[in-house]
Amino acid sequence: MRGKIFVWLLILSLLATPIFGLSDAIEANNSLSEAKIAIQQMKEANFSVQRVTDLFLEAEQIFKSQVALKNAGGKPDFSLILDRTKKILELKENSFRISDELKALRLRIDESDVNTSEVEEIYLEAVKEFNDERYEQSEELIEKAYKKLSELESRAARIAAFYEAVSKTFENFIKENWKKIVFISATILLILVIFHNRINVYRLERKLERLKLRRKVLNELIAKNQRDYFQFRKIGEDTFHIREKKFGELIRDIDSQIPLIREQLAKVRKRK
Repeated sequence: MRGKIFVWLLILSLLATPIFGLSDAIEANNSLSEAKIAIQQMKEANFSVQRVTDLFLEAEQIFKSQVALKNAGGKPDFSLILDRTKKILELKENSFRISDELKALRLRIDESDVNTSEVEEIYLEAVKEFNDERYEQSEELIEKAYKKLSELESRAARIAAFYEAVSKTFENFIKENWKKIVFISATILLILVIFHNRINVYRLERKLERLKLRRKVLNELIAKNQRDYFQFRKIGEDTFHIREKKFGELIRDIDSQIPLIREQLAKVRKRK
């Protein structure tokens, strides 16, 4: 409807004014029609159109003012309209191109075998910029995502090559030294079998000694606690009883462990 109104306004203004400037006015009107079609195409593609709509309304308003100026006998400048409609067409082209680039990037990410969490963040930011009609920023983020993905894949390839080289080296080492490896392994196993009981005896004896030493230390702490309370009056009654109870519990725990270890030790020595 607005396009028809503009056409009629243009026709009326041209009938009332000299032919000079006719081509500029017609070109401006045609550019508005092209811009309107471009905006409709973006809407059909479910793209945001706030930015291009604002430009169109601005161009539309300028067109009205220039027509009014022409009717008043002034010298209109329809190039101001062409600047804005040209920008609308550029944004429309960018929107479809970058939309395709985002789809291609999405496929590239999905096909990658590396951890793409960092790339995903950049991709989502690029989608947000696209939806907000900031196509230039979206395009920069797409390039950044591809660069990051290439870095990750290159790093993964280097790591894979390193592990492959190590695996081959290890495999070659096994092939060249398998007799020595079998001999050393058998020797170690034999030593462990022979000295198994001795090792267990040593381990249990050491554990028993540590428990006895810990019990001795606790008894000394109990004696000190009693001196601090009864003789020197350094601590209060509550503190004294709390410490006595805690030290007593620890000693009882040790006393319950010692017989079990002695029993284990006797069994191991018997096998020996």
